[in-house]
Amino acid sequence: MPLERLPVVDFSRLNAGAEEASRFRVGLRNAMHEVGFQYLAGHGIPQERWLDAIVAFGGDRPCRRKAGRCRR
Repeated sequence: MPLERLPVVDFSRLNAGAEEASRFRVGLRNAMHEVGFQYLAGHGIPQERWLDAIVAFGGDRPCRRKAGRCRR
């Protein structure tokens, strides 16, 4: 089955009550078992911080271009 879209996992659901947290865990498990990765949302980390982390791990070219911080 081809992947049509990246799964989105919203961490803020963990703080939305027991039932919602349970649904979050099921969604996370499904994303990891069926796809192997996911888009992380609701984590509370500012964009500048995660862009710096991506750059630190060598994934800077597309990220910097997208953020308008490309070194040419």
